[in-house]
Amino acid sequence: MSKLPSDVNDQTERTRVVLIGVGGASCSGKTTIASLLHTILPNSRLIHQDDQSFAPPSGLIPIHPKYNVPDWERAETSIEWPKFRQFLQNLKAKDNTPVDYVNHEGWTDSVAVSQETVVHWQETLGALDAKLRQNGSNIEWGIVEGFLLYWHPDVIEPLDIRLFLRGDNKTMKARRELRETYGGADGYMWRDPPEYWDNLVWPAYLEAHQRMFIDGNVNGEAIEPVPTSSRDDSTNPSSFGGPVANLIVLPAENASIQDLFDLACNKLETFMLRLLDEH
Repeated sequence: MSKLPSDVNDQTERTRVVLIGVGGASCSGKTTIASLLHTILPNSRLIHQDDQSFAPPSGLIPIHPKYNVPDWERAETSIEWPKFRQFLQNLKAKDNTPVDYVNHEGWTDSVAVSQETVVHWQETLGALDAKLRQNGSNIEWGIVEGFLLYWHPDVIEPLDIRLFLRGDNKTMKARRELRETYGGADGYMWRDPPEYWDNLVWPAYLEAHQRMFIDGNVNGEAIEPVPTSSRDDSTNPSSFGGPVANLIVLPAENASIQDLFDLACNKLETFMLRLLDEH
């Protein structure tokens, strides 16, 4: 029997969209972790911040004034922020219509995560998800990953779980050098010019993230902002790239992908158990 309109409305009202943020430096493993979470979570979708739906056309990327190459790293110009903010707001409100989203699923590299681990977390989190549904909470999961995910306050605000994969310069650079090309907006294929990491990638990462950490040390401990932080005012320039409330830092520099995946799933399990306790 098909549902009556009132039944459909009741189901919509009981549905909650939970957004899981997975941010971090280039080559920290964030895309792989996000893809794995998407694999094990029922009723989930994966959103890449740098997909062509949210990245500017290649012709609009500014040329670095010193190094004379396209600068894809600068926070202010690497993402079409109004479009990305609106997409997340509509997703959170269960309205998926305003943005034509094109997902680049499948771009992540294959990695050594055991099938046993995947099955364990698929069963564990799937069982918790089923209990939540039995209690009347129809969860739709959105996994949002990006290298500038924690820079804009209006993007951070709707994220329910905030994972940050912390990586050091040497390790992330070595991983990046193993990649040959990147796919960008409008089908543009990108290859790093010589010294691109040292001249643009890492300096831009520091500029966008160092105020999130104590003494500006991006390899250290994150700052937990006070409730009155100016970060609540998205029109205040000082609120961009500042401390992030409830940030969960995962040490990508010394951990395998499987270790990071276990850590992320443990945090997600804790979140789901807390939701069950609320009912």
